[in-house]
Amino acid sequence: MKGIAGLVDGIFGNINWMLSNITDVVTKTPADILGKDYWNGLLKIGTIAVLPFAIIILSYCMAAELYRVYCRSNGALDLELVCTTFVKFILPYFIVIKSYDLIQWIYRMFNSLITTIYSSLTIGGINAIDTSALDKQLQGLSFFDKIGSLLEIWPLWVAVKLLSVIIIVIIYGRLFEIIILWIFSPIPLATLASDDIGRIGKNFIKLFCAAMLQGAVMLLCAALYVCLVKKAVIEPSIGGAFTMLGYSAVLAATLAVSGSLSKRILGTF
Repeated sequence: MKGIAGLVDGIFGNINWMLSNITDVVTKTPADILGKDYWNGLLKIGTIAVLPFAIIILSYCMAAELYRVYCRSNGALDLELVCTTFVKFILPYFIVIKSYDLIQWIYRMFNSLITTIYSSLTIGGINAIDTSALDKQLQGLSFFDKIGSLLEIWPLWVAVKLLSVIIIVIIYGRLFEIIILWIFSPIPLATLASDDIGRIGKNFIKLFCAAMLQGAVMLLCAALYVCLVKKAVIEPSIGGAFTMLGYSAVLAATLAVSGSLSKRILGTF
C-alpha cells in the first residue's frame, strides 16, 4: 500500500515539479541561471573573440560596397558616392560595437512581455494536490487488486518521469539557444548594411526575437495544461492519473513545437 501511495505521490509530484520548472526557467535571465560572474565572463569572451571577427566582416561588406561604387563610376573617383557609402556604414558599425547592448534591450523587451503574461496567468495553482480520495480508494482494494493497481501505476510513474525529463530538456534547450545567439550576435549584425548578405542580419534579429517569444508560448501552453488537468487534480484517481499522463504528453508535444510556432508568428520561416 505504501509503495502504491508513493508512486501516486510521485506521479502528481513530478507533474507539479515539471510545471514549476517551466514557469521558473522561462522567466529567468541567463545571469540568473548561470550566475552573474559566469555570464559576464561569457560576454567578455564574446567581446574579445567574436566582436573583432564581426568588425572584419563589416569591413569586408564596406569594401565590397566601395568596389561596386568604383565600378558604377567607371573607375572615376566619385567623392559623393564614396562619402555616402561611408555614412551608410556608420550606423552598422555602432550596432556591431554595441551589439550586446542591443540584444540586451531586445531581451528585456520580450522578457517584460513574458513576465506580464506570467503574472496574469494562474499557473502555479495546482501545487498542493490532495490524493486522499485515491488513498481511500486503494485502501478498499483486496491484496491481489492492490498488486494489480501497482502493476498498472508503475509504468505510469515511469512515463511521467520520462516526460518530465523531455520537457526540462526542451526548456533548457531554449535557454542555451538564447545564450548562443546572444554571444555570436555581432557576426550576423555586421551584415546588416550589405545589399548582398544583409538578410542574414535581419533573419538573425527575427530568430532571436522568436527564441524570446517562445518563452511566452511556453507559458501559454502551461496555462492551458493547468486548465486541462484541473479535473484530474480535484478528483485524483488511477483514471485521472492516466488522463494527466495524456495531457502531459500533449504539453511535451506543444512545447517541442513552440519554437517553430514562434518563428512562424514572426515570419522567420
